[in-house]
Amino acid sequence: MASRKKTIAGLLLAAVLVGALIFWLTQQTTAPSNRLTIYGNIDIRQVQTAFDDNGRVQRLLVQEGDRVRAGQLLAEIDPVRFADAVARDEAAVAAQEQVVAKLLAGTRPEEIAEARAELAAAAASLHNAELVWQRQKALAADHYVPRQSLDNAAAALKSARANYERSRQALTLAVRGPRKEDIAAARAQLAADRAALSLAQRQLQDTKLRAPADAVVQDRIVEVGDMVSPNTPVFSLALDNPVALRHFEWVRRYDCLVERSASRGDLWTKGISCSRWHWA
Repeated sequence: MASRKKTIAGLLLAAVLVGALIFWLTQQTTAPSNRLTIYGNIDIRQVQTAFDDNGRVQRLLVQEGDRVRAGQLLAEIDPVRFADAVARDEAAVAAQEQVVAKLLAGTRPEEIAEARAELAAAAASLHNAELVWQRQKALAADHYVPRQSLDNAAAALKSARANYERSRQALTLAVRGPRKEDIAAARAQLAADRAALSLAQRQLQDTKLRAPADAVVQDRIVEVGDMVSPNTPVFSLALDNPVALRHFEWVRRYDCLVERSASRGDLWTKGISCSRWHWA
């Protein structure tokens, strides 16, 4: 009986040894010599997305676990006040464009004709005032009219001369047209109005929160109706392309320190250079 047990034990031991030998030979023949298996941690980068302005959340379009693409709309805040600002600045730009166009066009022929007519009327009034003053002067010298009448005629003559000079200057300005300084100032104001409009349009676009890259929604931090600011994250996104496997290990056979980036099939090394590997 004891001999039989020893025989069975010997057979079992031999079977184990043969199995171990076969397994070892199989691993040696099937495992490529240029393949290296290492273990480490998967690093996933995160992005905290937020709006560029203050506002109340109006819509949330994705949920936790959703995969999003770069540029995809994620959420919106109430855009009403931003749209009103755009409309206001558009009106300001339109009005200033008309001002610049008017200055560049110069004085209209009708306006010049009107200025000439006003100058002619002022000249007639001046001539009449001079005649009245001369008559009053002669009558006052012979004491036919009081001194006050002569003073009134003199005042009227002075006023007529001033009115004639004003009309003459107005005609000169109408013929010459706007000054170049006025045109430059109007153009500068138009540029400022356009810049304000561009900023308002950008702020209106910023009421829409878009994904900065392909990612997976990891956390939804706010809810519809919440007030948010640029310091308030709305979503936490996990960037999984590329994903890096970080592991440092001394490879004694090649005497180098290796680190693998899973986004590429390259073996990055520190120290003595290692060859390129195909990873399992």
